[in-house]
Amino acid sequence: MRKILYVILSFVVAVSCNKDSEQDWGGMEYMEFEITGKVVDGDAAPIKGVLVSTMGVSVQTGADGKYKLRGQGGSQTSMTLSFVDVDGIENGGLHYAVTKTVQLDYIEGKHGPFLGLYGKSGVDVTLSMGLPTVPDFDTPVQ
Repeated sequence: MRKILYVILSFVVAVSCNKDSEQDWGGMEYMEFEITGKVVDGDAAPIKGVLVSTMGVSVQTGADGKYKLRGQGGSQTSMTLSFVDVDGIENGGLHYAVTKTVQLDYIEGKHGPFLGLYGKSGVDVTLSMGLPTVPDFDTPVQ
């Protein structure tokens, strides 16, 4: 009886230590992601200060219009990113917000419930100009 119990226990330990197991032993499956790209206007000029966000993670574009968005998500590899001009006229005017859905590619590191690192580079977006300036709502219309 002891030998049978030892064999069963050994099997359970061996299976639970398998790094490549698809079984979710400790909780929900999850992955890390990294998405990079550039935001430009209709003249291909970079737009600084655009908020890029997905899955509760946000970052603003730099002076060169580039961004790098890193975070953790569930097991869904399709993500919708939103691009919102949040600094107003400082970057040349107010630009219309857009969304873009991307399919992430597997990069590396899968083991157990950790699905690995997924990413997509070159997720570039062109924003159209909405208003060249912010309207002054305090000035009465004549």
